Amino acid sequence: DEIETHSLPGTLQLYVQYGVDRTTHPNALAQHDVVLTTYGVLAAACKSDGDSIFHQVDWYRVVLDEAHTIKSSRTQVAQAAFSLSSYCRWCLTGTPLQNNLEDLYSLLCFLHVEPWCNWAWWYKLIQRPYENGDERGIRLVKSILRSLMLRRTKDTRDRKGRPILVLPPADVQVIECEQSEAERDFYSALFKRSKIQFDQFVAQGKVLHNYASILELLLRLRQCCNHPYLVM
Repeated sequence: DEIETHSLPGTLQLYVQYGVDRTTHPNALAQHDVVLTTYGVLAAACKSDGDSIFHQVDWYRVVLDEAHTIKSSRTQVAQAAFSLSSYCRWCLTGTPLQNNLEDLYSLLCFLHVEPWCNWAWWYKLIQRPYENGDERGIRLVKSILRSLMLRRTKDTRDRKGRPILVLPPADVQVIECEQSEAERDFYSALFKRSKIQFDQFVAQGKVLHNYASILELLLRLRQCCNHPYLVM
């Protein structure tokens, strides 16, 4: 639908490589302007024959939608994406960083950004300083991303001043639910335990180092509001 919206009728030849009828001939892919597939199909094709149909085509541009899918550089799907041959590479994601800075390393590997797609460089100058609480690692990441990343929001407008995304008005409803006495006691106990652990991180000066752990503390508190069994 988006391709049809943003292109003139008949200007782009589209092929969907998915399902039982998908082709096994690289030329069938190469003769189309746009080829759509899934991460699962890409990984399965690479796993089955090593030199998959996708890797027998020299693509002009490879675009990863929901690119955080390859956040772990050691997975089959990430390795399959890394080894694609292309002139241009794009990553589209709303969450380039989910759990750890290493998530960004995987995206830079796909983008072939030297020298940061080399683990030795990444670990020495970014990952290790970050894990040791040294803010120089974070500052370097920000510097790298400034030259690579374009950020778009729902308020972003195109060159003609039109919004790039038109959404219906948001319908926000806040429904307050009263906790039972037992639920309140359970939440209070979990909150006190979480606060003790957070205060320890602050006292040790290791808040950045334990960023993922702090997010998990907040997650458990939210889950507890839904049902105590989610954190037991």
